Order: sequence, then structure tokens, then C-alpha cells
Amino acid sequence: MKTKMQNERSKKPELSTAAKEEQQRHREQHDISREPLLNGLTSEFDLKLFRDAQMIACEQLVGLLAYVACMILCCICCSLIKFLFYDCNRIFI
Repeated sequence: MKTKMQNERSKKPELSTAAKEEQQRHREQHDISREPLLNGLTSEFDLKLFRDAQMIACEQLVGLLAYVACMILCCICCSLIKFLFYDCNRIFI
């Protein structure tokens, strides 16, 4: 007996000539700057899993980049404070 996932995965649509031409035009127009047209290449179930995983990875990357930016800013501020309060005093003494 097939599971729900196996049933959903087995529903692969046939890729028509028109769909192939549309994908070719999309690839020529956008090159690699956009997600390729994935409709018709795999089951809707797998496509949804892929897009959900891609969304989660993107959200995690944005969070990581924000954290790194804060750490860089923190290091810059600490260096500036050190210079202003410690190194600068030595210059004038």
C-alpha cells in the first residue's frame, strides 16, 4: 500500500513542448539570476518541499548576516572607544 507521500510523488506531469520552450525562453532571459521554472519537472509535493526548504535556508541566512553585521559594528565601536579613551589620552599627555 502506497503512502500519501508516494502517491503525491508519483503524480509527475508530462513536460509538453510548449512548457520546454517556455523554460528555454525563461533561461535565456534571466540566466541564473532567477529560480528556473520548476513546474512540470517534478511533482507538486516535491516542488513544495523544495521551496519550503529554500525559504527556511534563506531566513536562516538573513538572520546570520544580521548577526555578523552586529558583531562587526560592535568591533568597530569597541575599537573607536578604545582609541578615543585610551590611545588618544596618551597622545596629549
